[in-house]
Amino acid sequence: MEHTTRIPAADLTGVKGALVTRMTEKKLGKVPTAVGVYWHNPKVLFATFGLGNKGRRRALPSAR
Repeated sequence: MEHTTRIPAADLTGVKGALVTRMTEKKLGKVPTAVGVYWHNPKVLFATFGLGNKGRRRALPSAR
């Protein structure tokens, strides 16, 4: 089932876009549409990544 978003996804461009694309493909296997939507507001995008990483660190104490 194809989902459409209210805000169209933007193309991930530039150095940060390449870095985000590579890291999300490495972790998830593909780049979700939500990343393109969040690309319109980079502060929110990178804050979301930071919260995800903090949660992962707390869940896996041996990974430190």
